[in-house]
This record gives sequence, C-alpha cells and structure tokens, in this order.
Amino acid sequence: MPLPPSGELEALIMERMWSYGCPVDARRVFEDLAQVRDVECDTVATRMDLLQREGWLASEPAGDSRLYTVVAARESYVARLVREILAGPAHTAAAFVHSWPLPDAK
Repeated sequence: MPLPPSGELEALIMERMWSYGCPVDARRVFEDLAQVRDVECDTVATRMDLLQREGWLASEPAGDSRLYTVVAARESYVARLVREILAGPAHTAAAFVHSWPLPDAK
C-alpha cells in the first residue's frame, strides 16, 4: 500500500538522511530525490523543516541555508509510521497488513 504523498516524501527524505551519515542541506537531498521523483526544491526544504519540528531532524545555520542531521533512529521512525497507519481508518490498516509478505509455506 503506498503511503500518502507527503508521507512518502518524508520517508524518502529520511532514507537519504540516514544514508549520508553527515549534515547536508536541503538542496543536496533535493538533487538526489530529483533523480528518482518529480519534486521541487522548496517542497523538499519545507518537508525537512517539518521533520525538524517533529523531532526527526536537527538543523544549524550554514551561510544562506541550513545543514540538517538525523536525530532519530530508523526503527523509531518506522514505528511511528506503523502506529499512524494502525490508528487510521480500519480499511487503511487492513490494506497495510494485507501488503505484508507472508513466509513461504513449507
């Protein structure tokens, strides 16, 4: 089940941030995401600001921009997404659970 567009973009941003392992600005994240998704730089910067306000990223001034770093573990982020899905409408949670791969029967 695909996540909502903003949730999908947040997840992509967080995946990139975990992969960098160092502070980066929104432009770097945008340049990486623009290779795989149609997205605007301002949209990426806005989502990163929201992720900072939610406590997933931290930032510090760097000239005319800001450098962002990850402050939350991947496991905590995924746990939050799962809680939000399960707390949503029943059909959303059912679709989420239905999308889980089942182990092969032996």
